[in-house]
Amino acid sequence: MVVSEACPVVPSTEDALMASSPSNSSTEKKKTIFKKSKIVSKRPNHPPSRSPARRIITLMGIVCLICSLIVVGIVVLAVLLSETVSTSSSSEKSRNEIIYLVPRATHFNNRPRTIVIHRQNKTLSKQQFSELTELINNYNKEDDSASSLCNKSKSGSQFCSFPVSRISKDCSAQNSFGYNVKKPCVALVFQEVDGWVPVPYKNTESDQIPDQIADDYDSSLLYMTCVSKSESHEQDILLSPYQGFPLRHFPARNVSPPMVMLQILNPPIRTDILVTCRLWASNIIENTKYGIPGNITFSLWILSMLSNNSTYN
Repeated sequence: MVVSEACPVVPSTEDALMASSPSNSSTEKKKTIFKKSKIVSKRPNHPPSRSPARRIITLMGIVCLICSLIVVGIVVLAVLLSETVSTSSSSEKSRNEIIYLVPRATHFNNRPRTIVIHRQNKTLSKQQFSELTELINNYNKEDDSASSLCNKSKSGSQFCSFPVSRISKDCSAQNSFGYNVKKPCVALVFQEVDGWVPVPYKNTESDQIPDQIADDYDSSLLYMTCVSKSESHEQDILLSPYQGFPLRHFPARNVSPPMVMLQILNPPIRTDILVTCRLWASNIIENTKYGIPGNITFSLWILSMLSNNSTYN
């Protein structure tokens, strides 16, 4: 029996080369690994640091944002505070202006109603003279004779015309309402308040006349006392035609309303004079329904006065 020998397997050229050069194969692997490691090493582990200029710009942006937020916060707070102050001041204004002033007062911040007297300002002087003249003319249209001060209307209600002829002559249009003799006049006029009538003190144990006015009190009036102060001293004041508002003119109406002409005697120039008047009646304290003020406060800011021979006409 013939036994055949197995044919030897002839290696391929590539296998032969691989087998013949094992060192070359390991070298190639090392190179590949080395290349990969080099590629990996080129990738940064952390983001690249920014340039100084970019960092400064970023910092400035953050600062501007914080400042903007602070400004917005301050503006919002200021608006809220102003609304609160305006609400309280408007309430005070409406209370005080139940008695309005002629010539018209100006409303400044953090000040009472202020009448600026600056007679070298011709526009302002003519306006104030015109306002006072118009006020008196409106009263003169009504019958102010002593024999017919009060009449009944067709509806049966009592109507009383105001006696402007009894106002001090110094507070007349012919005398430029006292400004040409350095005795400026200001009219205090009661606005229409439906239903409210002052109740005089009865001088009983439960309704005694206050000590401050006991000597001169007149029960026919809504009695009024006034004081005026400048930086140096108190100023003398005259009231006409009465020391208050006649009760027969209440409830106050838009036609011929109760009025008091207040005159300040010889005020100093370039002075701010604060005037405070108090109303006296038993039903005026804590009057919340009609909002009648117990005190009326205003200021005369005197910058200049006219000489004795100056007029407004």
